[in-house]
Amino acid sequence: MILQSIDVARTIIWIALFFLVSGPVHECAHAITALRLGDGTAKLFGRVSLDPIVHFDPVGGMLLVVTALLGLASGGGLPSAGPSRRPSTLQPRGPYANARVAMAGPLSNLILAAAFAVGFRLLYSNGGVWPNNTSH
Repeated sequence: MILQSIDVARTIIWIALFFLVSGPVHECAHAITALRLGDGTAKLFGRVSLDPIVHFDPVGGMLLVVTALLGLASGGGLPSAGPSRRPSTLQPRGPYANARVAMAGPLSNLILAAAFAVGFRLLYSNGGVWPNNTSH
C-alpha cells in the first residue's frame, strides 16, 4: 500500500498531538506527586501545569534532542530529562517517596496510552483515521 501525503500528514498530526499531551502530563504527574510528598521545587518553577511550554527548558531540551539523535544514530538508547525536584526534601515522607515520584510519570503515560488506544480504535473502526481495508 502506498501512503498518500494526506496519510503522512495525519500520522504527523497524531504523533505531534500525542507528544504535546503526553509530555506535559508525564512531567505534571511527577510534579504533583512530589508536591504532595512535600517537595515544592516544581511549584517554585511553575511546573505544576499541563502547559507544554512550562516544561520545556531551552538548553536542556536542545541537549535532550541532540543526545537522543546521537544515541539513536549510534544504536544506543534514549536519554531522560533531568529532575525538577530535590530528592532530599522527600526523605521524611518514607523510604519509597522517591520511587513514588519516579513512577508517577510512567504511570500517567500508561493511562494516556490506554485512553489514546481506545480513541484510536474507535476512530479506526469507523474509518476516521486510515482506510481500514486490508486489500493491497
